[in-house]
Formats: sequence, C-alpha cells, structure tokens
Amino acid sequence: DIRWKIVAGTKVESIKDEETIELLSKSGCNYISISPESGSKEIMNSIAKPFNYEHALKSVKKMNKEQIFTQACFIIGYPGETNSDLNKTKRMVFDLTKRGIDEMMAKQTGGESVDGDSELSSNPFTAESDGPPVLQNGAVEGITEMKEISDFGVTSTIARIDSRSGMLMLPIGTDRGMAAGEIFTLWKGKQEAARIKVQSSQKGFALAYILPRFGEPNRLRPGDIIQIVPTKKKTL
Repeated sequence: DIRWKIVAGTKVESIKDEETIELLSKSGCNYISISPESGSKEIMNSIAKPFNYEHALKSVKKMNKEQIFTQACFIIGYPGETNSDLNKTKRMVFDLTKRGIDEMMAKQTGGESVDGDSELSSNPFTAESDGPPVLQNGAVEGITEMKEISDFGVTSTIARIDSRSGMLMLPIGTDRGMAAGEIFTLWKGKQEAARIKVQSSQKGFALAYILPRFGEPNRLRPGDIIQIVPTKKKTL
C-alpha cells in the first residue's frame, strides 16, 4: 500500500479536473501543495506567474472531499506590494480556508524585521508556567464534539500568521464557539506563546489580532500545533 506526496508547490493548473484528483487519491497520493504566492493579480503579473483562482478553489474543495491533505504557499513582501495587494491575499486565504485547505505557509521577502525584541534570547513578558490547562483522563474525546470552547481550551493549528500586520488565522470559528471580541491565550507546548483578540469569525475559520506585550508570538509559525485557551477579560 503505497502513499506519496506532491510537496514542491505544484502549479494547480497541472491538475486538470476532478477526475484527475480522484485518480491521484486512488493511486495513494495523500498530500498536495499548491503555490498561489499572492491573491493580487497585479503582483502575479509582475512576477509573470499565471494562477487560475477559481480552478484552485474548486480543486482544493475536491481534494478535501477525497481526503487529500492540502497546503497553500504564499510570499509576503514583494517589491511594490501594497496594502490593497495584501488584502487580496487575505481574501484568497479566506476563500481557500472555506474550501477546506489544511495548511498555509507564508514566507516574507525583503524589508526589515518589525519585531523590536527579535534579538532577545527570552521575552521579559513570558510568565513561568507548567503548561496549559489539562483535561482529566477520559475527557479528551468529548472535547472534539463541543460546539464551544471550554475552560480547558481546544487543540488546533496556526493556519496563517502575518507578523507585519500582527494578525493570524485559525482553522476554527463560529462552529467551535469563537466569536468576535473574545480573547484567548495560545499555548505552544508549555509556553504561553501569544494572546489574541478575535476580529471576525465564520464557520471554519477566525481572524484575530495578536495583542502586544505578551508571550513570544514571533516563534509561532503556520502549521504549529497550539492549545487555544479562553482568557477571562477581568484578568487582563
């Protein structure tokens, strides 16, 4: 029983139709990475890279149905890239998430680091801790069926993070009880990596601000496994 992956950021146009995706799945393919690079047609034209937006959305939806793990790769910081271009990329991320994309990867090119504390060996605002709240034995299975996040939190991943704008996307939303205005602590392992405030939330994804002066958000990367724990506002 052979399993194989396409991990090099394939051109989505090379996957011709839904029948091709079905054949890929039957042959043992269980991972496909595509490379939209940017949601802005102007940026894509400037780097001479065609990308069929609608075909990508349709293909990702079909891959999700065929249980093929999907990844989308973006590059942030192209010369001449504007806020309008970044908003178009954000829109593409939203659309891909709604179609079932499993993982987002973003690489920043050019510019300077916006993290003034990036040279520190440790963040002075990180509190010592034994780790996030832990469920009692036997309670793990039940939390995956909850429609709201309990005090113990929920395990998830980072779908996308943009250090320049200070925002990140999570692959859970209103279906798991995340609502705009709520505040959560993100744990990575036993460290409080960041505190976030949800800006907007829909079924399947949420967009949140990274709150300042807390944790070490610069260590978070797309695909990181995290624990999302509700934070009582009165403790802030």
